[in-house]
Amino acid sequence: MDKPKQCIQISQLVFRWPGSHNDLLSIPKLTIEQGAKIFIHGASGSGKSTLLNLLTGVLTPTQGSISILDQSISHTKKAQLDSFRANHFGIIFQQFNLIPYLTVMENIMLPLSFSKHRLSKAQEYKSDIHHQAMEILESLGLDEHNISNRNITELSTGQQQRIAAARALIGAPEIIIADEPTSALDADAKHGFIDLLFNEVKKTNSTLIFASHDHTLATMFDRTLPMDNLTSAHSS
Repeated sequence: MDKPKQCIQISQLVFRWPGSHNDLLSIPKLTIEQGAKIFIHGASGSGKSTLLNLLTGVLTPTQGSISILDQSISHTKKAQLDSFRANHFGIIFQQFNLIPYLTVMENIMLPLSFSKHRLSKAQEYKSDIHHQAMEILESLGLDEHNISNRNITELSTGQQQRIAAARALIGAPEIIIADEPTSALDADAKHGFIDLLFNEVKKTNSTLIFASHDHTLATMFDRTLPMDNLTSAHSS
């Protein structure tokens, strides 16, 4: 069998906020393989979102290096990072960050406006990219014909969550980042959503990085990274 391709590589990473003498994160080494489903667990304020922002290039490490898809992002210029993020990351935010004045379909298609790379991948899969968006909606358990032209403000929290997931998935980005996307859902809805998300990332062999304070979800994932093990207080 071929050895799984490495997707994320971290070496000697330290992050501290400017002016602080205390390291918020200290990660000597971390490797994540392409297609893995990773659960990052920690309480609020433990550094989960900081780690996700480092992986996506929103924050810059104080020390050390981060390589994503064999490309170093640690000291890359902002414009290049913005382009790289748009091309290779799909992000599901805790508050979903959907655009209220756009329809469901317009929200889902938005990443393709910022990334020719993802647009090209979407067109390779389906020449009609609207059809691909419809298929993703259906796979996520939504009736695409009744919902695609509705306004975001008309939808329930659960529906908005799945629209946010569809937006992250379209164009098959190599890495899906999910930052506390199930915090507003009950236990059954959480597990159902994660199962649907797993089915979608499996189709494209995307790597899923899922951060949550809810430790009960950990058993669903391939690997768990407790934030307690990634902070300076617990690293040696």
